[in-house]
Amino acid sequence: MTTSTSDAFILTFNAGKQHIDPTIFGRHLSHAFTQKGTGLPELIVFCLQEMAPLAQCFIGSYMINPYFQSYVSAVKIAASRHMAGLDQAQDEHEYGHENENEHEHEHEHENERRGASQGAGQSVYQDQEEARDSPYTLVASRNVGLTGIMLFALDPDALRGLKSTEVGFGAGDVANKGAVGLRMFFSKEDTRGEKRETELTFVGTHLSAHEWNLEKRNKNWESIVSGLPAAVFEDPKQLCGSESINPTPRASGTGEERDALLPRDPNEKALHDITIYKPGSHLFVAGDLNYRISKTRPSPD
Repeated sequence: MTTSTSDAFILTFNAGKQHIDPTIFGRHLSHAFTQKGTGLPELIVFCLQEMAPLAQCFIGSYMINPYFQSYVSAVKIAASRHMAGLDQAQDEHEYGHENENEHEHEHEHENERRGASQGAGQSVYQDQEEARDSPYTLVASRNVGLTGIMLFALDPDALRGLKSTEVGFGAGDVANKGAVGLRMFFSKEDTRGEKRETELTFVGTHLSAHEWNLEKRNKNWESIVSGLPAAVFEDPKQLCGSESINPTPRASGTGEERDALLPRDPNEKALHDITIYKPGSHLFVAGDLNYRISKTRPSPD
């Protein structure tokens, strides 16, 4: 096999309109990296919901950037801890030495929790010191209302042609719910040293809540994939009246056979390619989808 694989870590998280604690969040990330059993992922994608209060999300980048920055700090802490092997050592301590003094063990973790919550403990200071340099680069951070997406890469030069898109929906279409998408080409050398490239599409979304809103959630999804200008990666108006960028091959038949095979819009493929369902692009969707298994709530019994 000469093809190479890529390693992407995708996380969906509803922040409840609160700032995260980068130290606590970073330690959870680092532990996840360790459990994965391989090295640091080449790409990290955060799909965020309710990432900040409503007012901050709509005022502008000045107000929303501190919320994004908290996740940047968490990634730095996670990468630093993972490279230092701290989480593996912690797992060995917690699960490999169960017969050690439990009181001392609990005391240690209480100090750790107190330090994380108060921002003044030695463990927090160490995490912040270790996280000054990070192997990750923040390639993109986008939001529509309260819904955001972030893309980190170990090698930002491996990415090209980054595009983003967004669509808002919710009460009065004020984008308290919505979706944000990123699309790019990712390249890597195979075992023969030859450069291989593939296209990746990531969509983070937050759909309408409540069990009785099944049809509304379906409409939200329709808004994401319908091809509206705000929900695709290029302006479909630019394709109207022009020939397809990759037209469907014409049939070799004649007469009725040919007429029956060719009733298609010549722009159909081009329009299809600018949606999230572009053929050949790997699509990843993550978010707070709010889907339930029933349209009716259970009875009291």
